[in-house]
Order: sequence, then C-alpha cells, then structure tokens
Amino acid sequence: MKSAVPYDDAVPGASIAVQTYGDFQNFNPHLHAIVSDGCFLDDGNFSTAPGFMLEDLEEAFQYEVLRMLKKEGKINDAIIENMLSWHHSGFHVYIGDRIYPQDKTGLGNLARYIVRACFKR
Repeated sequence: MKSAVPYDDAVPGASIAVQTYGDFQNFNPHLHAIVSDGCFLDDGNFSTAPGFMLEDLEEAFQYEVLRMLKKEGKINDAIIENMLSWHHSGFHVYIGDRIYPQDKTGLGNLARYIVRACFKR
C-alpha cells in the first residue's frame, strides 16, 4: 500500500482478525481483514491508492505467507513447490465494495463480520 502512495510519511490502516473455522464449523484457519484503500499522512490527510487487481493481491499474500513460513522453518522449498502446483492453492483474497466513512450501516456490518466469534459453539 505504501508503495502506491507517493509520500514518505504514508501509513496504511488495517484491522485483522484470525478465524479458525469455516462455514461448516470445520477447522479452516484464515484471516478477516478491514484494510484502508490508501494511506494516512502525518498532516491528517488521507491519500487514496489506485485500485488493486485481485489476482495481484492474492499473489502477494501467498508470497508473503510462504516466505514467512519458510523463514520460520515450518516449510521448505519442496513443500512450497508442491503447494504452488495445486489447482486450489488455499489462498484467496476478497475485495468488497468501498465503504465510505459516512456509511454507518456498512461500517457496522463489516465490523460485526470481522469480529464474529472465532470458536465453535
């Protein structure tokens, strides 16, 4: 995000929650994230970044996760190569519609979704 906004003091915003189950109450570790579509600046302004291509974000997310797991010694190059050959990689990014600050209903719905209980009932 910082590379898309031409200011040295640019800081992106995000709130990320780890989820551990899927729609069928199965173990399915994943992240829910609310991410700003730009960066906050030291002078209080906000600079919107250009739009992102979904495929580019998925590729960047996959790269960073695999790099982190390899650095931590959890996987090696053979496992990475195997995972990259899968038809369904397990990496998915969803970009929803932009929610503006004045859209209180949209913001509330998104906040409730990101913090839904992360355990089975």
